[in-house]
Amino acid sequence: MADSKAPEGWGNINVGGEDVEPAFERPQHTELVKKLAKQLFPKPAFDENGELYYDIMMLGKPARAVFTVSQYERELFGIEYGLTESGVSETELPEFVECVSKLQNAFEYQERKNGNEIASVIKIVKTPERAKQLSQVMDHWQEREALKVEAGLMNKVRGREVRRIFGEMGGTFRYPEREMPDLELCKNIIDVILEFQQTEQNQNPDIESATISNFKYGLERSCFDNHDVASAQEVLWTYREFANRDDILSLPFKHFSDAINRYTNHLGLTHEQALLFRDHLYPAISAQDPNVHILNNPSNSWAMRRGEYSIGEYTCHLYSAEASPQLINELMVINSEIPTAFAHQFEQNRRDGSALLRIPGMGQLKEAIHDQRPLNHDVIQAMVNLYDGKITEEALLEIARKHSYVGRSETFLEEAIKAENYDLPVEERTANGNREVAAIDVLRRLAKNTSPIPDAPPNTPYDSLNTLLNEIGEFTDSTEINEELLGKALAEANNILAVMYESKQVGINSKFIIALGYLSRASATLLRNMTFEKQVRAYRDEWFAEMVKFHDLTMNPKQYNSAETTEFIRKMQQEHTIGAYEMLGRKVAVDVGEIGRKYRHEGKERWSEMLWSGNLSHELLGLLDLKVPKTDEGRKYKQTYLASETERLRGD
Repeated sequence: MADSKAPEGWGNINVGGEDVEPAFERPQHTELVKKLAKQLFPKPAFDENGELYYDIMMLGKPARAVFTVSQYERELFGIEYGLTESGVSETELPEFVECVSKLQNAFEYQERKNGNEIASVIKIVKTPERAKQLSQVMDHWQEREALKVEAGLMNKVRGREVRRIFGEMGGTFRYPEREMPDLELCKNIIDVILEFQQTEQNQNPDIESATISNFKYGLERSCFDNHDVASAQEVLWTYREFANRDDILSLPFKHFSDAINRYTNHLGLTHEQALLFRDHLYPAISAQDPNVHILNNPSNSWAMRRGEYSIGEYTCHLYSAEASPQLINELMVINSEIPTAFAHQFEQNRRDGSALLRIPGMGQLKEAIHDQRPLNHDVIQAMVNLYDGKITEEALLEIARKHSYVGRSETFLEEAIKAENYDLPVEERTANGNREVAAIDVLRRLAKNTSPIPDAPPNTPYDSLNTLLNEIGEFTDSTEINEELLGKALAEANNILAVMYESKQVGINSKFIIALGYLSRASATLLRNMTFEKQVRAYRDEWFAEMVKFHDLTMNPKQYNSAETTEFIRKMQQEHTIGAYEMLGRKVAVDVGEIGRKYRHEGKERWSEMLWSGNLSHELLGLLDLKVPKTDEGRKYKQTYLASETERLRGD
């Protein structure tokens, strides 16, 4: 290897020839491949200069374009290359090419055949098996639409659209590439898309294209990404319901169509939901109801993955069904999972996330905050606790590694354990202006604003409930909560829920859901900190009866039945201590178990797991384990009266 002396300070320059890469060798194509490629892409009649002029549309205006022999040869080679790389055997290749030709004729939208377009069709067809299926799907399409590729802009546009749809259906243009649906599902997808196109042609011509795109995107993503034709049909039904209404031209309807699209893409759509969204969610958006503020102010307020919720999906879900214990439980679980259900907190969290970029390694945390990822609060609270000296570096890393974003960022994991980084200045951005503060101040606000269930009472639309919640006030895990006061607050919430169920209310206030989470946590805290001396008699108190009602109203796999709940409480209160708590424990275990099975069946394993901790029902289940008495009277009572009861139940 030879070296050449470079100018001073530059070092030596390697000019040897041994490392030069060999020239690119064009793959050898068989005679059959070359023959079939020319069959797909015949050489046009060029003039004496080797040129061919043809008409095109540019920026909506007719224009002339030129095609040369050298361009033809390059495009022909691309077809040959595609056929060779497909790996189709020579015995199957003629039939494969026949399918490519059939599809390309339907896709054609230019005055001349385009070799690059033909090569892309080869990628769509991909295999002999897929070729046969796509050929049958095209037959179905042409039967339904009697598609004819003729001159004229409309047909050209439609040809391009058909090509795009077949490419999407085959999953060819997606990374990673998706499996193609089976034949029947492909036909169903074609049917719903053609029905949408027919509705689109007959709609109000003044409708904004962005609104059409929202419905179209929601419908197509249901078909192509999720293979969920049933949800696509409901998007189509919703579109038809509004297609010729005057208010379809309004800004609120544009926001509504965006919400329908995103909700359906992530969670699917039933006909019941479509009806309720039409009759209740859209009017709320039109009326600028504060409960749907986030939907009238579009932002990055939607989940990143199918099956997940962010504040956008959660807001829609408030209107997704008539009030029932099942809906309330779903909303409470979602509320405990998303970082915030408040629009103003969501917007402040986004500003705070951007402010943290001044801290080394915080890029992934900022993205996680903006995308409202699960476990955001856990990580941010752990960072605050590290700064305050409450946990070790290893404890923070253990929590962070469970997070889907920051857990994969080595830079974050290295920098997050440096507590001194939290003293660095960042720009605090609020609605009132900007100023420089220490990063830890922003982290503390984020920890508070991402807490799924706040320890401070929310302000609900119900004044009498607010008064009681404010009397309870903010609490911690060690706060001694007044059971009589909590019982009154539970009774007020229980009455509101019972009226909701009876009236089949649609549209639950998000702050009321937060209040239910607050009451569940307050109840769990009270029971967890309750002494043995109170435990043995609690089940006969009125405040405890309200807890059992609250469980039945929020953790019930069936419809709420006031008479059944009252009768259960009456029988429970007639039992001895252990008998009462065993009776209650069996009921709670069955209720939570059935709801958990439903969630697991729906693929929501994490929801099922969340039911078994951190709430009132979990603490009710644990009451069968009697606490340690703290007084002589309590110890005597447990030894004298409860020992024999335990033996009796064990014998049963």
